[in-house]
Amino acid sequence: MDITDTYEIKKRALAAHTSQPISDHFGPMAEILARLWGSRIGVRYAENFVPVPILGRLPAASTL
Repeated sequence: MDITDTYEIKKRALAAHTSQPISDHFGPMAEILARLWGSRIGVRYAENFVPVPILGRLPAASTL
């Protein structure tokens, strides 16, 4: 899913977690992964969403 338009908001949200090592660890990791997923679909930043089974079953929706 293309998150290019909202990536700056994501960065600010990550930075709000001051008790976590965001600037040294999670921030760079999030950017690397967003660029990786983005390169796979031809955009600057993206995220990968995978259906998660609930009680061992996937939801009936055709797309999530």
